[in-house]
Amino acid sequence: DRSNGRFRMLYTVAGLPTNGQTTAYARFLSHPGGAAIQHGGTGCGAATLDFSGPALGPYAYKNALIGTRGTYVAGLSPNPTDLHFLIAAFGTTSVPIVHPLVAPGCTQLVPTNQIGVLPLQIGGFPAWPVSVPLSMVGVTLSFQDWVYDPLVDQLSATDRVTVDFVR
Repeated sequence: DRSNGRFRMLYTVAGLPTNGQTTAYARFLSHPGGAAIQHGGTGCGAATLDFSGPALGPYAYKNALIGTRGTYVAGLSPNPTDLHFLIAAFGTTSVPIVHPLVAPGCTQLVPTNQIGVLPLQIGGFPAWPVSVPLSMVGVTLSFQDWVYDPLVDQLSATDRVTVDFVR
């Protein structure tokens, strides 16, 4: 049943009296899906952040399966000269940031002391590949993009994107 992300498994049971016949059983199984991609907190700028991958529509749950390749965190900002600093962490936080270079109302929603800042991206369409290795059982990762706009000399941030990766 591809439209619902399920598949049929056929099997027999050893040791049952068969009278010369084999009985086949069938069950519908489904791939485990992580929780939907969750957005949390409030951004303080025009940039946005999301999680995506090769699977679309009813198969989008496969993007959060451990070992899936081609998944990424993608940003979108109006200025092609923006500098993007993506923070990744295992947890979340909520710390208001008050500084002359930071846009009013900005909140740090992802701690910087766990995984850290991913490589700098420049432009209006930054993307960071994110793939969880098969050796992990399950993990929840949170991301927040801090964006420096050199035209106004100001740092702003997106909301938080949290993804539950499962097997």
